[in-house]
Amino acid sequence: MPLPDDVSRVRSRLRGYDRDGYLPFLEKLASDDRECIRMWKALERRKVGDDDLWVTSFLGAVQHAANYPDYHYLSPRKQKNLTKKIMKAADRLISVLDENGLDCHVIYLDGKNFSGFYVAEEFNDPDGARHYAKKEVLASVLIRHLVERAEQEITSTTAPRATGNVRAIMFARALAERHEWQYHTPLLAVIATATNRLFDTSYEQGDIHKLIE
Repeated sequence: MPLPDDVSRVRSRLRGYDRDGYLPFLEKLASDDRECIRMWKALERRKVGDDDLWVTSFLGAVQHAANYPDYHYLSPRKQKNLTKKIMKAADRLISVLDENGLDCHVIYLDGKNFSGFYVAEEFNDPDGARHYAKKEVLASVLIRHLVERAEQEITSTTAPRATGNVRAIMFARALAERHEWQYHTPLLAVIATATNRLFDTSYEQGDIHKLIE
């Protein structure tokens, strides 16, 4: 039983031009062994339309699930330390800017000659520039907002308790969530095969079921 034609076609195309970086994933997932072929056949049965977008859609999901920012994989203690480090660095930067009169107004202009974000103090008439600005914020305030966002992002993620295969587990959970949304079923066998090929694990369907509970 060969790989679906769509998979072979996409692989040939990506070997010529891989704009999105999907080829490394496809090369690992498109071998001729039985598990990989069954994985692609299971996805093919659920495709919509007559094109090969279902292949690149799956590869996009795989790429996303395998490449979360590093803070996603940190333990709660390390996430807390990272948050403190960011806050300390921001406090120090804001303090130095303020002490030396270097805080400034970041403005957004939407005009013909000036369109985008600028520092008002760099204009010959800073007050005039601020008058025409659509948005305005002090750099120190913007830094505070960035810190708050970073803290929210970091604290909203929870890495698995396991230490050995954290990335593999989070990958499996992300694919399961995607499959539930798209197919209304997690496709445990598909997840097991993809995870095993990318992370050198040896999960069975039952293992995946436990991991995503």
